[in-house]
Amino acid sequence: KSLHIRNLDDEVLFGLKKRAQRHHRSVQKEVEVHLILEELIRKQSLQSKRIHDANLVAVMKSHGLRHLKTWNPKDFEAFSEVEIVT
Repeated sequence: KSLHIRNLDDEVLFGLKKRAQRHHRSVQKEVEVHLILEELIRKQSLQSKRIHDANLVAVMKSHGLRHLKTWNPKDFEAFSEVEIVT
């Protein structure tokens, strides 16, 4: 019985370790997005609604995405980080 419990404990610990690793990667990505967003805001002195656009650009940049399809291309003209797809 003790061997069975030990194996179960190992599986639980393995599962917890995997969850912690996923959480750590998620937090790292959030920090990366935040840093990119701060840089965009500072670089362009953005305020109000433009910050929402910058946040989208920051998320895209952090994931290595460059192309953006939008109904509002003028909102993103100032961001060299993205290329508008028509």
